[in-house]
Amino acid sequence: MRGVSDATGTSVRAFGFTLAGVDLLLDPHDDAQYVADAVVYPLYLAPSAVLGLVQVRGQPVPVLDARPVPRGQGRRIGEVRVLVLAGGGDAGALLVEHPPQAVELRPESGDAAQPLAPDRGVSRPECAFADALRDSLADVEGRRWWRFDATALFRALAAG
Repeated sequence: MRGVSDATGTSVRAFGFTLAGVDLLLDPHDDAQYVADAVVYPLYLAPSAVLGLVQVRGQPVPVLDARPVPRGQGRRIGEVRVLVLAGGGDAGALLVEHPPQAVELRPESGDAAQPLAPDRGVSRPECAFADALRDSLADVEGRRWWRFDATALFRALAAG
């Protein structure tokens, strides 16, 4: 699965997912793989956002959970839904509640042949990975989708 797929009519199609209530767009240059029933193996003494490890094509991949954990409560371990992002030779997985979805983005000019222009002046949502958010775009229904730096997102979550 790749981020932006093609232009049709007056919109551009991309893939997006929701992480801790924030809608994120997949980068068209990064590979992503959705795993519906990933088995997570706990990684004891890891930072609180590190849920554990999953195996993807025989390789261990860390799974991060962006949701805040109330004090005194643990995280759910077992079969979960994860989105594995692989870019630049590194891989990491994010705990997601739903599979990635096709998103129709609306170019500012209304012409899909024109590049997408980010919305300016939109404040970032409050979340543990806000510094990883680059800019946002609106879909055809007006929903706000954020482009993000995957490396910065993983670092922010792993730092707790």
